[in-house]
Amino acid sequence: MDKTPESKGVKRLGGPLMPSTSEDDHQQDGGSSPKRTKLDNQPDTRSDIQYDTQPVTQHDTQPEPNVAEEMNWDQQRKSHDQWKSDLFVPQDKQASDAQVGNNGAEVEPTQVTVEKAVSPSQEVITSEPDSTIEEIEMPGHVFEEAKAPTASPEAAIARSDITSDDEITSQNDSDSQELGADPERATRETSHDSSPTAYRYVDPDLLQKRQRELLSALPQGFPRLACYLPDFKEAEGLVEFVCDKFIAGAQEIKKQGYVNEEIDVVCDDLAACRSAEDQYGKVGPVACLGTTGKGKTSTISSLLDDPDAGFASGGSKRGTYISHEYCAASPDEAADLVVELFYLSSDRIKTQVKEFVANILRYLQLRSGEDEDGSDDELDEDESALIDIKGITALECLADVLCGERRFANTQSIEEFCREKLKQNASSDKIFKEFMPTLKALMAPRKRDHDVETLRATESKALHQKVRQLTRGSMNRRGVDREPSAWPFVTKVQVRQVNKYLDAGLILADTPGSGDNNYHVVENTQRSIQDAGTIMIITHHLRFHDDEALRQHLKTCIRLGKMNNIILVLTKIDEMSNYNEEERLSLSPEEAGELDAAETRLEVLRLKVEETRQKKQNARANKMQDDYMRYDGDLQDLEAAEKKAEAHLRQSHIMLRCNELRRQATEMLRAVDKSAFAPKLKAFPISNTQYQLHLSNNGKKCPFLDLEATGIPSLRRELLTISAGGKSRTLQHICTRKLPWLFAGIELILTKTPVERKDKLRNVVAQLICEESSIFKDMKRELMNSYDKTIIKAISDNIPGWSEACSGMLNIELSTLHGGTLLGVLRRDGKWKHKKLGKVFNLTKNIHEIFLLGNKNKKIVVAFEKFGDYYLGLVVKQFYMRLKDKLDKLRKTLTEGQYGKGMRMGPFSRYIMGTYDDIEHAMEKQFAKLEAKITSIRHALTLEPMNDDYDEKNGVNGEMYQHIFGRAMGQSYKESRTADDHGKLKGKAAKRARLAVIEANLTTPDKEKNLFHCVGNMGRERLESFFDEWAETSADIVNGAFAKIQQNFDTHFRDQQTIKSEDQPEAEEKLKSMIAEANSVIGGRMKELMDTCASFERTNSTA
Repeated sequence: MDKTPESKGVKRLGGPLMPSTSEDDHQQDGGSSPKRTKLDNQPDTRSDIQYDTQPVTQHDTQPEPNVAEEMNWDQQRKSHDQWKSDLFVPQDKQASDAQVGNNGAEVEPTQVTVEKAVSPSQEVITSEPDSTIEEIEMPGHVFEEAKAPTASPEAAIARSDITSDDEITSQNDSDSQELGADPERATRETSHDSSPTAYRYVDPDLLQKRQRELLSALPQGFPRLACYLPDFKEAEGLVEFVCDKFIAGAQEIKKQGYVNEEIDVVCDDLAACRSAEDQYGKVGPVACLGTTGKGKTSTISSLLDDPDAGFASGGSKRGTYISHEYCAASPDEAADLVVELFYLSSDRIKTQVKEFVANILRYLQLRSGEDEDGSDDELDEDESALIDIKGITALECLADVLCGERRFANTQSIEEFCREKLKQNASSDKIFKEFMPTLKALMAPRKRDHDVETLRATESKALHQKVRQLTRGSMNRRGVDREPSAWPFVTKVQVRQVNKYLDAGLILADTPGSGDNNYHVVENTQRSIQDAGTIMIITHHLRFHDDEALRQHLKTCIRLGKMNNIILVLTKIDEMSNYNEEERLSLSPEEAGELDAAETRLEVLRLKVEETRQKKQNARANKMQDDYMRYDGDLQDLEAAEKKAEAHLRQSHIMLRCNELRRQATEMLRAVDKSAFAPKLKAFPISNTQYQLHLSNNGKKCPFLDLEATGIPSLRRELLTISAGGKSRTLQHICTRKLPWLFAGIELILTKTPVERKDKLRNVVAQLICEESSIFKDMKRELMNSYDKTIIKAISDNIPGWSEACSGMLNIELSTLHGGTLLGVLRRDGKWKHKKLGKVFNLTKNIHEIFLLGNKNKKIVVAFEKFGDYYLGLVVKQFYMRLKDKLDKLRKTLTEGQYGKGMRMGPFSRYIMGTYDDIEHAMEKQFAKLEAKITSIRHALTLEPMNDDYDEKNGVNGEMYQHIFGRAMGQSYKESRTADDHGKLKGKAAKRARLAVIEANLTTPDKEKNLFHCVGNMGRERLESFFDEWAETSADIVNGAFAKIQQNFDTHFRDQQTIKSEDQPEAEEKLKSMIAEANSVIGGRMKELMDTCASFERTNSTA
């Protein structure tokens, strides 16, 4: 499957990401870490040399854009991560677990971050990995001065308060024990702590070599992220190994009679933590969105480096009928290619057929003029068109399903059958029963297990053909082959295959064209978009910035809350034309110079070709054999160089146009969203045709774009960066914080400290970490007050201007309408299209446009920006500050209070520190949800409400009523329709009464009735309702962590009599030995791997 020209000669063994060591390496690690398998031709990145984690700058290269730079809020504002950095992290500390991304080509690094290199004979003065380094210039060598290590965020909370000598001694003893594997290393570190300054030699050549080794271990074509290194996979394996080994040992001890429920609880926590894969956030598939024929399937085939990867259905009307999801094969699956078809349930299939029948009957009634609606409620063109679309869709779908029976062979025969039944006044249920025997005959052979049909194959072509028969229409592209198809009942096709990019976690979803005339096909697309994590909009590069379909796609993505997860792909750049003379005038001097240089080179080569050809002809005429042969060889070389120069010139023109496309795309999201919250839209111009030529490499036709210029490699790196989904940060948290915290908790359970004043001290602890509710009550009050000071205030300030503008608009737009027409407008939520004049009325849209107007500093979109500032400054920042203060107070009470002073608090103090970190990690996800809700409320107020699709079941427009402004207008329309005093008012009197109600709702100063105030209050209610649920979940996180602190206090601090009665020395010694073994792995090999990963990402963040 992996045919990429980037990865020739690389043999796939157990996936490209499997880590490896030799048998000797495994024994050298003391047997405590699992074996690894090694990729062919990839060097082992470990060595006996020690490295220092400080950057050494090398030659400068142009940095590629960082894909993680966009934030949900305006970039100039601080996210809650930045607030925490300001609170807890010194300015000179570098974040070791920053999630970075690089989409650039493989270039030499600008910075190398590795540890000090020391030969086996040299003495290691220090191995402190977190030291802050300053360069000291000395003749002939590079030396660095090591200062005291910088405090981590957790240390800023906890370690500054540890003042007891006994605690400090116990900490040093514990730290030395956790190092475990090397007693000399612990001695050397202790001596370093007592030394004011230490020097270490750094060899620049060795730094470069180390960096090359790490890069060579990275699979070809992948972004420079640590999660794709073999070391990262090894660290994931070590997490599983450490957890499983301790759990197995604890269970074995338990079988021997040892009873300790608290150990069982911690073992459950380890079991939940053992699989790092389960801890990573779900990124979701990358869904391709675009109109028919824009190259979605071809793009997926290019991204997977397999021309045959994309499953095009091959129907007569469209390429793709059902969404196809491409993901990795299961590890235990023997077949190379597995396709799973997800069907509707049997009951849901029956319901779907009944809906088809109802749509056909409605369509036939409308066409025959037998619509039941009254004259005042006459359907406009859009509603009539929607009924037509649904009816024709139903006929097409049923024809594909039922064509196995002659009387239902095509759409015409089914339409005629239903028309005859309609004349006989047959019900839709009776017609449905006529279809059931044929339907059952079609579905009976399907081998479905829980509504999933599975197909397996080792050869893709045969499987492709089988899947096409099941997922396309009954007629092929040539208009023949009326074999029945059940595609209308298939919701999704999942394709599982062996592919290195899919194995790395990338999931791609190919959707049907969004502009399809088949309503059922469009619904398939909408379902895939809703389930997607990232949406890749694919369109042609020509005039894309004026493409209305593209703007609608962007609006759809924003409404679904995916504004920060949109990628724009512009296809067919190989069809771009060269710049003409007029267009060149708009180029910068550097760009124009690039084209001039390429053209000059081509002209020089063409002159040399012509000159050499003439010399060759002269030599032949003069029968100078040696000169002839020499000129013939020179001519071949020059002609080859000429072709390359032509390709280079063509590529230069295309690359400059691509840069222009990227600049044009940058502000498209902000133009739709109308706020500073919107990120810059990333555009990736690509050529599938040129990339496929690189893949085929048959020599018949050479691509004129080089591999990187096709755009596919950079697009793939972007998608792989997205699929990484913060894995590096999560694994860093597990390895360096979560596991040490859990094992510290077990150690506290086993290391019982006698305390005479335990009950009094326990009451103090219980009071300080009682269930936390006040912090969330205060957060809610601050959040709602911020909403009132920004959003509600902006609405109040703008109401006079809005009221005046609305009155003028109503007089212009509605005063000339006939009374019956006005009633029709109100019944259709403000939208009406006149059949004869073709004039479109959209009252809701007009009023919403007024709502967005206002003084520059008082616009509603500006008010939301101010609200974002308040949110970050008051809500997020205050939460972390209060949590820090609470835990600080607890630790100081334990170490300095009258009941705990002089006690050995070191282990328990470190456990508190780990508790804070665990809360912090969980609350990051919570704050992301709260931020997403605020964004959705903003969109529900500021985006234009859509009311194109009428919801027949509910009698209201579903999409519109999700929009706050649209919902408020709908209530106003409902009230105005009843203003005729139950039919007593007629004609112009009824019209005036209805207009008066609408105008009053828009202009009244009464805050309870004014529509604009109602809109603001509805947004407030949504936010308040969500926050109550959010606060409940968040309080469970905080209180659960506090409860563990209380539990570990109770188990660690016991009175002397209880300790004696619970003493089980043999079992506890075994458990302590197991803890020491786990800590030796965590503080040894696991820490080494995570340091390497963090160093790699820091080094390549600007590479």
